[in-house]
Amino acid sequence: MIESACEELGLWLVDVVREHEPEGSAGRPGLTYALERLDAGEASCLVVSDLERLTREVTELASVVDRLERARIRLVAIDMGLDTATPSGRL
Repeated sequence: MIESACEELGLWLVDVVREHEPEGSAGRPGLTYALERLDAGEASCLVVSDLERLTREVTELASVVDRLERARIRLVAIDMGLDTATPSGRL
């Protein structure tokens, strides 16, 4: 799904990062890793298959979206048809 979406959008896929969380563990190592790579300039877009998988709660989503927006990093959520590089996605 991620691979085909990137191809359709003309994006070069750098990596697919999956969140592997053992029962009861805290933190989001996959998300942290992806954000660190974005911050390092290794990529300029975060593509997620499902917006719910990006975050657990609304406040976390707001924090992630704000962080991406400040860094001018594009967010694409395939399930929602959200693409922050489009006029409607920026709203």
